[in-house]
Amino acid sequence: MILSQPISIAGMVVPNRMVMAPMVTNFAEKDGHVTDRLKSYYAERARGGVGLIIVEATCVDAPTGKHRPGMLCIDHDRYLPGLKDLVKAIKAHGARIAVQLEHTGSMARKSLTGVTPVSASAVPLFPGRETPRELTTAEVEEIVVKYGEAAARAREAGFDAVEVLTGYYYLLGQFLSPVRNLRRDRYGGSLEGRLRLTTDIIAGIRARAGRDFPIICKLSAPIEGVEDDKEIDQVMRLIEQAGSDMLHRIGPSPVIRLGSSYSALTGAMPMRVPRGYAVDLAGRARQVVSIPVMAVGRINRPELAESILESGKADLIGLGRALLADPEFPRKALEDRAQDIRPCIACCRGCISRVKASDLGGKDPDITCTVNPALGKEEELRIRPAGQSRRVLVVGGGPAGMAAAQAAALHGHRVWLYEARDRLGGQAALAALPPGKAEIQGLIDYLGHQLARLGVEVRLGQRANPDTVAGIRPDAVIVATGALPAVPAIPGLENAVTAFDVLEGQAKTGGNVTVVGGGVTGCETAEYLAGQGKKVTIVEMLPEIATSEVPVARYFLLQSLDKMGVRVLAGAAIEEVDNGHVSVHLASGERENVETDTLVIAAGMRPDRDLAAGLAETGLAVQLVGDCTEPRHILEAIREGYAAGLDL
Repeated sequence: MILSQPISIAGMVVPNRMVMAPMVTNFAEKDGHVTDRLKSYYAERARGGVGLIIVEATCVDAPTGKHRPGMLCIDHDRYLPGLKDLVKAIKAHGARIAVQLEHTGSMARKSLTGVTPVSASAVPLFPGRETPRELTTAEVEEIVVKYGEAAARAREAGFDAVEVLTGYYYLLGQFLSPVRNLRRDRYGGSLEGRLRLTTDIIAGIRARAGRDFPIICKLSAPIEGVEDDKEIDQVMRLIEQAGSDMLHRIGPSPVIRLGSSYSALTGAMPMRVPRGYAVDLAGRARQVVSIPVMAVGRINRPELAESILESGKADLIGLGRALLADPEFPRKALEDRAQDIRPCIACCRGCISRVKASDLGGKDPDITCTVNPALGKEEELRIRPAGQSRRVLVVGGGPAGMAAAQAAALHGHRVWLYEARDRLGGQAALAALPPGKAEIQGLIDYLGHQLARLGVEVRLGQRANPDTVAGIRPDAVIVATGALPAVPAIPGLENAVTAFDVLEGQAKTGGNVTVVGGGVTGCETAEYLAGQGKKVTIVEMLPEIATSEVPVARYFLLQSLDKMGVRVLAGAAIEEVDNGHVSVHLASGERENVETDTLVIAAGMRPDRDLAAGLAETGLAVQLVGDCTEPRHILEAIREGYAAGLDL
């Protein structure tokens, strides 16, 4: 197994081929110091068996180069004690550790830093963002010095290597892009000039931190404004010639609009983008350079990682969100326990969307994870044996119920789970059916396997009731009965079918379909039907559709709907349903009769609390979790279920 083999990077021996790619957490103090939470987060990943951890973007020039409130800093000796503690916590478990050095450039905001952002030239990052100040040549040279000092500081703290980020929309990427770099000094003009800041930084690190201190260079693709692949090949060659010891090759970063602001997608693509989507970029890099190359991009299964190494397209595998979902991914992979790996479903809800919110001044800047509620709470939610084993009844086999049953069983309780349907998954099983959503089924399969492994008594096709309670005599009851489709009070809609009926195959649809409701469920059902060759129209009262979806996933969903010819009537309302037509009041004030063979309702959900009310009469303590409290997302369902299972 190549994954298990060690590799040497300029003398730094990494015990296996799995690397934790740098991911911003915002777990640091607002002044840039290491926190206990940050140490626990990284130590948990090191404990899980990863060979090398590249610590998230760390600022070399605060406050100017800082763009998130909880961003680590390494631009002063006062940060050394905390950084040393972080290194110690990681190395205690045998992993190597590097730190990504970053200057944000015009990605920074004056509202956060108190100073005007800087960049290669006075070109706004996106429309509506503040115009940065162009750095003088002397200031650019000073930034080169700051990188060197930061690297020397990293070595003193005990780090084994540093990573230099060249790409995306941060300072070095801004210099590299001909769109953003309009300079006429030695740091502009030609490709070599635009790359000179990166190559000077590599040379500066060599001078300050030593020639035996490995340097990793992270390069995104494509480079904004550079269309010729041969130019990108030349960038990679120049980076190697400058002294980089390893190349971290990452995927594309298109620009999207988030409401009234703009943002860039990172390499953290949603589930509808194929696994390993950026691996070919690493394969091309490996043909161009002689230094080790790391591949990344939705690599969330051991067999995929191994196949990439076997193909020769990469020397190392970068694991990002896969390690957020399951810190023990490497250990389980090496022990041939792939079925026990908690899968990242690439929903982007807990990680990248919150990071992007922090870029834009959002209120929830720290990351979390839909499938792993213990992320960032590693010590607080660590599984410990219960003082006394209890009998626990869980009603409902969706994500909330399964998470509750798993946590309770891990805690040492005896657990029964009743599910009225003949399958586990609840609404999540339906959410896995539209195009590009199959990863959700992987989560359901994982949870089902864990329940079986832990000895949870799962009763499918059985609806719990007060007699069930009497037979089991539980000490605690957790109700996770989910939600039911809501049907608007409009004459004629009572004869419509629900989106769930359609997705489950319980309702046949004609050639012309109108979907009432442009939320995520409505949009994905419309996409599902359009894929069958149906002519589909979405009617949504709000001015935009799929607004509750995270921006990166919404971007691709809207692209797909447009490509498939789904018609969207936003800001519109249904007034009347007649035989073969739906009368719609448009945003313009006009009315239109939409030809309709089948009307599909996707107008939201209502909590299903009927059983909870009945069970409460037994006198037992009944706890409600998931959508039966309030319809939301899988993230909240798993978080609430897991917490309920532990709190027994």
